[in-house]
Amino acid sequence: MPHPLSPTEILAASGGDRYVQAAVGNGTVGDAWAADGALVWVNASHGRTRFSGVGPPAAAARLLAQVRDQVPAATRASLPRGWLAHLPTTVTATPLADWDWLWTTTPPPQLAAEDRARRLTVADLPAVRTLLEESSPGTSTWPGDDAAVRWAGLVAADGSLAACLADTSRSAAVGHISSVATAHAHRRNGYGAALTAWTTRGLLAEGKSAVTLGMYADNDAARALYLRLGFACDHAFTAAELTGDRAPAVSASGCGTGT
Repeated sequence: MPHPLSPTEILAASGGDRYVQAAVGNGTVGDAWAADGALVWVNASHGRTRFSGVGPPAAAARLLAQVRDQVPAATRASLPRGWLAHLPTTVTATPLADWDWLWTTTPPPQLAAEDRARRLTVADLPAVRTLLEESSPGTSTWPGDDAAVRWAGLVAADGSLAACLADTSRSAAVGHISSVATAHAHRRNGYGAALTAWTTRGLLAEGKSAVTLGMYADNDAARALYLRLGFACDHAFTAAELTGDRAPAVSASGCGTGT
């Protein structure tokens, strides 16, 4: 069984990987293990327990299979794309989604429509929900979710909510953006880009060392938008539901900062 790692050891083993740095900085890393160039850890963010990892897909899959039974509560995993093809026969998994992780440390250029961007209040949340239901029903964060620290929006000339996003940052060190969406009637006006640029610049101005986001891998329009704003795509993941038999649970002795 691989030796459990502390957060400091995880950072060292990752070789400065930005995704690992963000996870440790956010305080979401629980027990963690390393083997054959792969890192796998328990991700305890937003009240959900699941496995995350980086490194060669085959090595990550093998490592997950070795440690899975130490964390019975973790029924999902997001590991480097391709990992499902390398799972041992003792573990099966149902694919859920391919997604990519992006980050930036550079304030984006100011865009024309940013003068319409603002922080939203509780009174705006019904309009946010309506916009998401129409334009992004598969989004990860919704009004009322504990994950959302605050919401931002861009208001069109007619007074309607044209675009929205959630600030789902988990620490003072790293900013995170979720649920970026633009109303169908207001697309192709640059509103989503303007709101993302405005929010990213604001988070960096508040002292965040980086701003990160995750996006579904098949959303080419969103990818192009984020790359134009200076985000870099460092990781491609596949999320899956873990199924199949488990061995009897054993106690885990790993240490970490997850809560």
